[in-house]
Amino acid sequence: MAPIALVLGGFFGTFSALIGWVVFGLSLWGAVQLYFVTGLAVAAALIVLTLLRPRKAETRSKTRALQQA
Repeated sequence: MAPIALVLGGFFGTFSALIGWVVFGLSLWGAVQLYFVTGLAVAAALIVLTLLRPRKAETRSKTRALQQA
């Protein structure tokens, strides 16, 4: 899930930076900061949501079987 979170974070960071720069008149430095903050926030939120979601019982049984083998 981490690679997907990083890709989506980069996408949303780029989108918000472009909107902030073109529509709201942010400076280039402000747009870069917005890119990093949004990208990191989206990626972190997706990773935390994935970690908090309970795993399926099927996945746990497969993991135990692989550990016993």
